[in-house]
Amino acid sequence: MALSLGTHAAGGKKAGRLGSGIGFIAPSRAYMATDGYLMVSCANDHLFGKLCVALDHPEWATDARFATNAARLQHRAALDALLESRLLQHPRATWQQRLRALGVPSAPVQEVEEVFQCEQVQALAILQSAAEDEMPVIGLPLSFDGERPPALSPAGDLGQANQRLGAHRKTEAMSDGPNMASETSA
Repeated sequence: MALSLGTHAAGGKKAGRLGSGIGFIAPSRAYMATDGYLMVSCANDHLFGKLCVALDHPEWATDARFATNAARLQHRAALDALLESRLLQHPRATWQQRLRALGVPSAPVQEVEEVFQCEQVQALAILQSAAEDEMPVIGLPLSFDGERPPALSPAGDLGQANQRLGAHRKTEAMSDGPNMASETSA
């Protein structure tokens, strides 16, 4: 939404709907492969040339309709049709391997089940369980001073903390006792 707001603020034009795309970069959207969507983004002409090589169509980079980002934006529909037609020939992993090898930004659009199995999600321990028999929950996807937040602890049994809390309250009351007495008598 921020990109659409920025585009409108800069030029006063109503931004059209682009689905997963970006209004001022072409190509930059999710394209269908044989097994799901793959997000591909080429923010400059050099990356677009690498994309064309990865797709075995280097001639697209010199086609006048696609040689610059401005030209690609004018001919977005034709470009998208060519890219989707080519990407539909192989699964996402094949394309990701080829695109990564050339430094072209891409990522699969994952189904929920795929997210749970994702190597990065597992490495960051995003899914956490307080105990072995507990349902996993989503942890915080961030670090503080290079440290991940600790794993959750299981909820206690009803009344489990009563004794500890009671002792804490007694300690507080004893330390605040004289002050509280003078406040209430005033």
